[in-house]
Amino acid sequence: MADVKDRVKEGIDTGADKTKQATDQAARSAKQATDQAGGMINSGMETARNVGSSMANAANQATETAKDWASQAGQGLSQAAGTVRDWASSAGDRVGQAAGAVRDTASAAYERAGDYAEYAGDEITGMVRRYPITSVLIGLGVGFLLGRMARNSW
Repeated sequence: MADVKDRVKEGIDTGADKTKQATDQAARSAKQATDQAGGMINSGMETARNVGSSMANAANQATETAKDWASQAGQGLSQAAGTVRDWASSAGDRVGQAAGAVRDTASAAYERAGDYAEYAGDEITGMVRRYPITSVLIGLGVGFLLGRMARNSW
């Protein structure tokens, strides 16, 4: 009887350890997804910067043209060119700020998801250790149901 009890305890401990390993793997995967998302966001920020730079270049070209016209038309057009230059400069800054905010928000969300996955894994491991027999019975029931569904779907 003690031998059966020891085997059941070993099985439960093995199941709890495998659950912990799966939880750790999920946390690592979430961290990797966070890192990849950060890279994608950085790429998006670089694209936004390039767009802002292109807008600034286009604005500079427009400014130069406006300067030529301003020399012909007078001081009124010169003021308009300065306004266009200021607008283009502030637009590039706003794009960079928006991209930074998007990166920070996405990074925080992925980090929270990883933390939640780790927390959930710890909770499941704790539940399995606190209620080993119930956990084994639930596992058997879930396995039975999955087996039935797999058999019926083929």
